[in-house]
Amino acid sequence: MGLVSQEPVLFGVSIAQNIKWGAKDYENNPPTQEDVEEACKGANIHDFIMTLPEKYETLVGERGALLSGGQKQRIAIARALIRNPKILLLDEATSALDTESEKLVQDALDKSTLNRTTITIAHRLSTIKDSDMIYVFGKGQVIESGTHAELVTMEGAYTSLVKAQALRETSDATFVKEVSEKKRKKPAYTIDDKVSEDTEYTEELSAKVFSKKRGGFGDFFWLLKKYSSQTLIFIPAAITAFIGGCLFPSFSIVFSKMLSAFGNPNLEEQKKQTNLYALLFFLFAIASFVTIGLRTYLFGKGAVKMSVRLKRDMFSKIIYQDSEFFDQKINGSGALTSRLATEPDDVYKVNADAFPVILNAFGSLVAGVVIAFVRSWMLTLVILAVVPFLAIAQARQSKGVIGGVKKAKSTEELIAQEASESITNIRTVTSLSRENTFIESFVQQTTLPYKTTIKSHYINGIFYAFSTCAQYLVFSLIFYAGSRFVIGGHITTEQMFNAMYAIAFASIALGQSSTVMGFFPKGLNSSSTIRDLFGTEPKIAAFAKEPEEHKFILPSELKGDIKVDDVSFSYPTRPDIQALKHVNVNAAPGQTIALVGSSGSGKSTIINLILRLYDVSDGSVSVDSVDVRDWPLDKLRDHPSLVSQEPILFDCSASENIKYGKPDATDFEVQQASKAANIHNLLMDLPDGYNTRVGGKGSMLSGGQKQRIAIARALIRNPKILLLDEATSALDTESEKVVQHALDKASVGRTTISVAHRLSTIQDADWIYVFKNGKVIEQGNHESLIGLGGTYTSLVKQQSLNVH
Repeated sequence: MGLVSQEPVLFGVSIAQNIKWGAKDYENNPPTQEDVEEACKGANIHDFIMTLPEKYETLVGERGALLSGGQKQRIAIARALIRNPKILLLDEATSALDTESEKLVQDALDKSTLNRTTITIAHRLSTIKDSDMIYVFGKGQVIESGTHAELVTMEGAYTSLVKAQALRETSDATFVKEVSEKKRKKPAYTIDDKVSEDTEYTEELSAKVFSKKRGGFGDFFWLLKKYSSQTLIFIPAAITAFIGGCLFPSFSIVFSKMLSAFGNPNLEEQKKQTNLYALLFFLFAIASFVTIGLRTYLFGKGAVKMSVRLKRDMFSKIIYQDSEFFDQKINGSGALTSRLATEPDDVYKVNADAFPVILNAFGSLVAGVVIAFVRSWMLTLVILAVVPFLAIAQARQSKGVIGGVKKAKSTEELIAQEASESITNIRTVTSLSRENTFIESFVQQTTLPYKTTIKSHYINGIFYAFSTCAQYLVFSLIFYAGSRFVIGGHITTEQMFNAMYAIAFASIALGQSSTVMGFFPKGLNSSSTIRDLFGTEPKIAAFAKEPEEHKFILPSELKGDIKVDDVSFSYPTRPDIQALKHVNVNAAPGQTIALVGSSGSGKSTIINLILRLYDVSDGSVSVDSVDVRDWPLDKLRDHPSLVSQEPILFDCSASENIKYGKPDATDFEVQQASKAANIHNLLMDLPDGYNTRVGGKGSMLSGGQKQRIAIARALIRNPKILLLDEATSALDTESEKVVQHALDKASVGRTTISVAHRLSTIQDADWIYVFKNGKVIEQGNHESLIGLGGTYTSLVKQQSLNVH
């Protein structure tokens, strides 16, 4: 069984691998490259793939983010065809394709349906008019059934749908409707198209890691300085920890005197001494309770406050990055989510857990060495002579751990990315029967840390064993040297015990610190990557100060005049491929402009440039005669509303999703926008009405329902500029007609730029631009373009249906 869904889902691997995962028995009998290419030819995507530098090995990005909707859909179709299934399920399989590609793919699908059962869900009736049987649904029931010819003769619901999708094909008085008086009187013309078969941006991902060579401690203290308002509390906390550390070796003074007191032959004097020292023991206990409790509270409070601010700032930094940042494979949603969840916590553990213990150990070391020197400098020198060997062993062990952590960390991010992608797209994984494939891939990823760090663990084990063994060797040396000094009369037994226990207690504190040393490699490595993130400035900053040469005066009231002037553009990560070549597009205030053409021809790129998701390579894009590069981004993006081809909803209520367009909107405004988008009645029929949760990415709704909520979210802003990127592609014919009527009304008084494959949605546009290979090859209104008899006319004929 093969399934092609309305919203194509691709995985962040190569094009070839995406298609191969659709094959039957993939694990035991993977398809050949010839099989992959044959499936792609059947889906009309082979020629496009061959224009890419890496061809079939080109990475498509997370969820296919680096391809246009039509390109993703054709790859999804190829993935279904490679299965050669007995049952083919097509859920709006060609909804994202342009007319020309749809016809070719539909022909291929028609051929592929021979000797197999095919069930097609379609809004475009041209894709199913040759079906053996057509069922017309209404309110959950079949209201009509029959072939296309039979249903048309019934003059019922199906006939109404056919008529609603009919396009005017003549350029004379037979037009069904008169041309609107507001149409531009400018004649249509054709631009000579002598371009190479370049294609629109499809970035080959680069695993560019932006971390720099810097010391971990330097980055860590940079963070402490950056968040000084939260970390100033660390100063009294550090003093408290240091004092607490000094208590332990100081205890050796009382302890050695207690041992000497037991050797006093005068029992009365011995009793007085032991009582005094017992009281001092109690006071040491109280002091230890106060210092440890206070240091833990102070460090914990500062660490929590810093961690909260750090997470907030990291999230803000990520959110305000430009599109080029998210085009990087290393910055996929899974990897960024993993970093956001783990890196602040790694820093927190250093501050809250490691620092208190380390400073405590440092205080113990200082106090222990001072006390030991005072009581017996000769014995202390002997002890200190072997300390460097312990330090070398510990340093070598820590270095190995840090290296292992860095390798494991990068792998963990890849694991998180793969797990996130698999779980998010679980329906696609299940429909392809690829559960075992993704499990095996996940298992392979999880074994990478073992393979990359196992050698370092062997070496670290040797050094760790050596450092532990060295502690016992030190004690044996202390006893031997101490006994020699006592026998020689250089020190007393009490002095030997005092010096020995001072170092011993300091060593115990140092030993305790080893339990938290593992926090440092992760914390320091995370500090470096966090600092790198903070140092990554977007080329297109949301709140950047404008340079002096870009001073300008913003229009007091936006009119919606848009001008794309001689624009050439290449996406930053693919500078050798031009997505647009000397394109000119003009939209006067209140006009409706349509952009049509094949997938990957540059239509959506125009919208990206108007929103300044990217900057042009040559030429300019202006809004109300002000270059978009001179607009503050927050002000520029306040005016347009965008409805994309694939609607994105959040896991909250329908009302909250709509209010994302205007957070302060009233319930009345939400309902009015919903009525305009033809979604009000459906929402009212739900158990919780507008408060019904839509699920992650709107998973509880159909594609058309999600799209209408997205349209309501756009309309509630009452924008001066309306950008529609296949805004009605997911709607059925009846809903499309109602929503299109609402959009037509909503476009009055505002500039509308509509990217469309369904020409019925844009035939009343004031001006239509026909794109091919990044250039405008025809332009004019619907009637004048029909009169040309060129590319646009061919598209119209391909979408037309015969009523009789």
